[in-house]
Amino acid sequence: MTTDKTTLRLAIWHERRIELALEFNRWYDLVRYNKVAGPNGSSGTGYTENLLKTVYGRTNFNYAKFSHFPIPQTFVTSSNGVLKQNSAW
Repeated sequence: MTTDKTTLRLAIWHERRIELALEFNRWYDLVRYNKVAGPNGSSGTGYTENLLKTVYGRTNFNYAKFSHFPIPQTFVTSSNGVLKQNSAW
């Protein structure tokens, strides 16, 4: 059992990672809790970027693209110019 706040939070995030590993909800969970952003000055903790780059070797992870979802093209087209597609998509 731990009483250290940082250690406890890391343990909780590890548990969430294990529980949601095979579910499609993992990415939404990370975005919702602002865990996607990188330590390069963007908002967030960098948890996901560090995990992908250091543990899994995914050096091509693009935060700007994957922090926003694409807007379906039918919505963009039917909005008559009101909606714009997210720039990375």
